[in-house]
Amino acid sequence: RGEINRIELLEAEAAMLDQKKGLTHALDVNDFRRLVEIRSEQFDLISRQLETDDSLEADGELDQQRESARKNLRDARNELTDLENSMGLTPSLPIYDGKTYEQLLSVVRTERDLSKLNPALKGIANLASENEQTEMLDAVMKVARQGVGIASDDQTEEFGRFLAKLFESLNLETLANLFINELANGTDNSRNWFFFDRIPPEWSFLSEIRKKWYVNDEESSAIFKRVVAALEKYASTDSGLRSSYDFLIGISRYEFWHPAKLSENPSVKNILQRYYDKQFKDQELTDKNLRTPLKNLIQANPQTTGLLAKVEEEMQSLIVRIEESTQSKDKSPYDQFRKQLNLAFEISNAFPESVRPMALQLELANAAWKYGRAIDKRYGVAVVPDLSTCIGVHQSQLLRAWNQEENGELVHFELEDGKFVIKTDGPSEDQEND
Repeated sequence: RGEINRIELLEAEAAMLDQKKGLTHALDVNDFRRLVEIRSEQFDLISRQLETDDSLEADGELDQQRESARKNLRDARNELTDLENSMGLTPSLPIYDGKTYEQLLSVVRTERDLSKLNPALKGIANLASENEQTEMLDAVMKVARQGVGIASDDQTEEFGRFLAKLFESLNLETLANLFINELANGTDNSRNWFFFDRIPPEWSFLSEIRKKWYVNDEESSAIFKRVVAALEKYASTDSGLRSSYDFLIGISRYEFWHPAKLSENPSVKNILQRYYDKQFKDQELTDKNLRTPLKNLIQANPQTTGLLAKVEEEMQSLIVRIEESTQSKDKSPYDQFRKQLNLAFEISNAFPESVRPMALQLELANAAWKYGRAIDKRYGVAVVPDLSTCIGVHQSQLLRAWNQEENGELVHFELEDGKFVIKTDGPSEDQEND
């Protein structure tokens, strides 16, 4: 009630000054300065009411009062600036590059020459008061929405660096709200600045999120839920699904969001599942072009429905093909299986140990070893460095095992405490016959 009374008192004083303006003796410069102070305080008081009293959020009347107070403040500032300029006085309002906030805001709203826009954008970001921050951010993002600065040139880089610095200056909640608003109301042009690498990596939107988000912080967790809920809605289109997926993968790469923590969220699971169903479900997962995105998906959510079964199915298929070729008289070249072997291990190793298909890995390693021994020795030995990488056994140990088989012993792999070890079976049948 005290703030309401204060607003009414200020309005009464402003009305007296406005009435004085209509008289023959115009206001002097100090009266104009006082009017700016009044309008500024009114705007701040109404803004504070809206921000601190949740019951007033849906009060359209108070919101209209805020807009009216902002217009009154803008008019009062412009009148004061015009008067001081006409009198040759030093500006009493804060300025940036010789212009007030209102003048710079007008440039941002009307100018489309990026060489003139960039300084004005920096100006409003520097001069905006706390209660003008929303207005300032809206003006900035309207520039981004129109595609200004998307072309690749020096002015674009400057615009990107400005956005990066702006992101850096915002607290987590404001930054998240800006992102959520662009998802709902922005354009591909404005969203590009959040999703893609138009900003140097160290200044990127994700980089700022990394600095400001804390996994165990209750406020951060609540904001994260709002962000991914907005992403889930945005992911209803193909382009939105890809961008949302890329964003989540970007988050999962930072140590602060452990994949297990990330995938606990239902919205995250839904986005990752939909992306798997669209991009991977009907593809051969051993395709080298899918290696990195598939590993990213596994690390972000190894519980994606159908993902592990798909990997196991393709590993089993590879084992069958290798074993068939081992038994065939016309053996396929090792290079035919080499890339698929390495990819199969690389992809399956992306799963956490608790669900990693170790039994299939073991079966595949033994099949590859036997195949290497069955083909021409000059080419078969190429399996040694590949298996060393795949199963984590030093190459010198595998070469020693290779020589053991050259001398008539049989070698195979087993698993002990989750690690691959080499085992010998004694002499082969040929050696025993000899």
